[in-house]
Amino acid sequence: MKPLQAKLMLEIKSLIKMNEIELYNQYLALENRIRDLKIYVQIWSNDKERQDFEAELETALVELENLSAQLTEIEDKRHSTEVRSRMVDQLAIYIREMNGKPRQFLLDTGNDLNIPNELYAMLVRDLNYILLEGYRGGHVPYFKLTTSEDFGVELGQYYDFLINERRILLQLDEVNFIVLKEYVEELIERLRDQFLN
Repeated sequence: MKPLQAKLMLEIKSLIKMNEIELYNQYLALENRIRDLKIYVQIWSNDKERQDFEAELETALVELENLSAQLTEIEDKRHSTEVRSRMVDQLAIYIREMNGKPRQFLLDTGNDLNIPNELYAMLVRDLNYILLEGYRGGHVPYFKLTTSEDFGVELGQYYDFLINERRILLQLDEVNFIVLKEYVEELIERLRDQFLN
């Protein structure tokens, strides 16, 4: 699509009133397109086509800001409120599954299965299924125990981490999809800081 066509399409779409989930789906699609455009701009050898990609990228970045503002300002936030509730419930499932596990063992991080840090990836994946794909069920994780300090993390340490993450999510002052997306990104950083460094 040519940059002018893309701009006109975006202006037409902005005239149509969308609900929160429609805005968020458009936001995610535009984020993916921006990722692709950034790659095209870096690798394209034809100057004219690269300029077209750069112009489309510039327009898309402006539209992404616009969608972000709309998602923040929209009055009816029942979809993002429901998603937060499901994310809180998912964390509660993790916490519940850890209760009653023998404390003398460690939680297997997945490294002994040649799946580095699967324990942490599973949590992020479950929250992203809810946030990005609207998953409505709750995934019951299987926590493998180990005695190997090379492949494990203290059960109490991960349990406390999950309790804290649930508390952070419950205490968010404002709930919308942008805030929830930022929460997951920050959770990933907290996982890295606490368990992977």
